[in-house]
Amino acid sequence: MKGNLLHIVALALAAMLWSGLWAEAQTPSASDDPLRHGHALLIGISKYDDRHWSTLDDVPLQVEELKRGLQGHFDTIETYQDLDSYTIRRRLEQFLQSYGDEPTSRLFIYYAGHGYTELVPERNERRGYITGTDTPAVDGTATGYDAARHRSISMGQIRELLVDSRAKSIFVLFDSCFAGTIFTDRSPQEQQPLSRDIVAQLIEKPARDIITAGSSSQTVPAHSPIPDLFLAAINGEADPYRAVSERTESVGGFPNQLVSD
Repeated sequence: MKGNLLHIVALALAAMLWSGLWAEAQTPSASDDPLRHGHALLIGISKYDDRHWSTLDDVPLQVEELKRGLQGHFDTIETYQDLDSYTIRRRLEQFLQSYGDEPTSRLFIYYAGHGYTELVPERNERRGYITGTDTPAVDGTATGYDAARHRSISMGQIRELLVDSRAKSIFVLFDSCFAGTIFTDRSPQEQQPLSRDIVAQLIEKPARDIITAGSSSQTVPAHSPIPDLFLAAINGEADPYRAVSERTESVGGFPNQLVSD
């Protein structure tokens, strides 16, 4: 499981890395660097009214650790703990309404808590949900799914919010397990060598990056490695080009330090 999580995080940070390459290539000052600005929303759910959900004791500490680690990467960081499902939806809506109307906005949304998947055979699809403190635990029955659905936040609801937002870049990290797609996957394209021109073209396009820590068949550990891996990645560990840049600096290659921020 740990290896799989490492792989997922590495993939999810690709968009951030590419943006970081161009930002560092331009060598702006800290105050002018667009990748030192933006807004973050962190939500952690550790205690549930329904005791059939396990308590996630490490979530409050990890959310606070993530908040501290993100200082200097975002202009504002909002954190909320143990919200019911209605309040989670409202916080998401308010966050995107407050910061998502600006076309150049860079937004990060993190959720830690329980997630689940509902199979809908008649539509041949799996629907993913995140939960609030009031979400009933699912027991595999139709009645149980019906009860939980009305007190959960579906990926469909989150997708609508992301589509409506004008923000240029939104990165959503669900530190929970469920399956189901939010956006249609695009077929992998043949990779091409990165250059300043290519990176400049890539970062001009709007981006919506969404990942989860696990699928419906996987169990996410109570003490998630995701926050530590994420912080390490945005502070340079996800940058495979640093060694190359050091070797090519003298011949006009990439700058000496390319931070995936």
